[in-house]
Amino acid sequence: MYSTRQVWSTFGISRAQAYRLPDVTRALAAIHGAVAAGTKTSRTRDTDPAAVAALDYGLSQRALITVSGCTDDVAELITRRLAALAYSGLQALDEPTVRAVARQAVRDVRTAPPPSPASPSADPNVAALCAVVNDLVASAVTA
Repeated sequence: MYSTRQVWSTFGISRAQAYRLPDVTRALAAIHGAVAAGTKTSRTRDTDPAAVAALDYGLSQRALITVSGCTDDVAELITRRLAALAYSGLQALDEPTVRAVARQAVRDVRTAPPPSPASPSADPNVAALCAVVNDLVASAVTA
C-alpha cells in the first residue's frame, strides 16, 4: 500500500492540488452534462457519444475551481444558450461553438456580481448607511 505522499509524488502533484481535483471534476461533470443535454441535434452528439466527454473547453483549473460551487448556474447557462442557438436555426453545433458557449458561461458565472442580501441588516448603523447610499444613488440618477 502506498502512502498519500508517495501517490502525490508519483503523479507529480502537490497536496493542495490533490485536494482541488474533486472541485475540478465536479465542474467538468456539470459542463459535460449540460453540453450533452444541449447538443442533442448537433454533430458532436450524433457522431460519437464519447466526443462530448473528450471535448476540451480550454478552461483553466482556476476557472473550474471558481465555479465548482455554482455548477447548477453554469449548467443552466450552457443549456439555455445551446438551446437558443439550436432554436435560431443553426442546424449543427460544431465543437468550436460548443467550446465558446461553455467558456462564456463559465466567464459569466465567475464575473457575476455577488447577490445582494435578502433582508436589511439588523444593525441600525448599517441600515442608516444603506439609507444614505440609496439617497446618494437616487440623487445621482435624477441629476
